[in-house]
Amino acid sequence: MGDQEGVSAGAAEAGRVVYVGSIPYDQTEEQVLDIFKSVGPVANFRLVFDKETGKSKGFGFVEYHDAETAASAVRNLNNYQIGPRNIRVAFSHETSIADADDLVITGDARMPTLPQGTPIPPGQSAAEAITATLNSFEQDRMLQIVTDIKSVINNNPALAVEMFKACPQLAYAAVQSLLILGMVDSEMIKNIVNQDQAEQQEQPDQSALIQQVMQLTDEQIKELPAEQQEAVLSLRQKVQSGEIQV
Repeated sequence: MGDQEGVSAGAAEAGRVVYVGSIPYDQTEEQVLDIFKSVGPVANFRLVFDKETGKSKGFGFVEYHDAETAASAVRNLNNYQIGPRNIRVAFSHETSIADADDLVITGDARMPTLPQGTPIPPGQSAAEAITATLNSFEQDRMLQIVTDIKSVINNNPALAVEMFKACPQLAYAAVQSLLILGMVDSEMIKNIVNQDQAEQQEQPDQSALIQQVMQLTDEQIKELPAEQQEAVLSLRQKVQSGEIQV
């Protein structure tokens, strides 16, 4: 009895809505809905489509009439195989998918509230815990993670940026997965990091240069060659209009 009460309390806290990811792109709404109806009546269902292509983005949301049924869906349908994929089912912590204000809107897709992570084992850093978890995965599962992340990046870059901002450890997990699978090497990652750092170091120099240009007097500008005068005046106009931030 105590265990059952614990499950019910946890389900009630999580809510009635579940997030569904890794849905094969050729699956129709009806096919996916039939699977989630197998655990109980569905109150609302939304499969997210690309507005330009009309194709499925591979994820959606299912709302049940009660939290217990939603908990049953998470228990029984997470890693459920549909075609070549195993879908991911987790609580979205949303009250209802019928109310668009309850979902994070990014571009033409809705990002669910990300599920809470698991506590880091004592004596481990977050990076070590993520690496240990990934090392316990089979290669096919890890490849599926990389494929799903790549799909989100290709189909909706803005959504991917929001996901990585909300959950930076997801970006770390993606890079670690690529390293473990041998799709990239550490030298490649190091070069990307070094390039990013170099660009960040260049930015203050560019800002200082723009400030120097803005301080030029009209007489000094007139002494410049015609092409440089046009460039300086154009730069000034963009700074004054706010197009370029200094």
